Amino acid sequence: MTDTLPIAVANLAARISAKLWEFPTVSVRGRLSKVTASAAGHCYFTVSDPSGEVSFRCAMWRGYFKASKVAPVNGMAAVVTGRVSLNDAGCVQLMVTKVAVWEGES
Repeated sequence: MTDTLPIAVANLAARISAKLWEFPTVSVRGRLSKVTASAAGHCYFTVSDPSGEVSFRCAMWRGYFKASKVAPVNGMAAVVTGRVSLNDAGCVQLMVTKVAVWEGES
């Protein structure tokens, strides 16, 4: 047992979020699913490994989505580029700035 006082869930999330922003921009390849566009013009989707066992939720803000040369599509093999972050629910997600078609092997 530790002698320190426990911290609030929100405080832990804030600490984790600050550390995640220290990671550089990453590019991840996988299969896209659950692609949806919001009324505000943002795009949300999931990128998964071939087994489907590991996945990340992704958010692509309106400006990046509108400027994207490739639109995310369900089932697409893609490379997504962005920053790792923690969303408001405390889940890890990718803040995507670019989507490209992946034509290599899984």
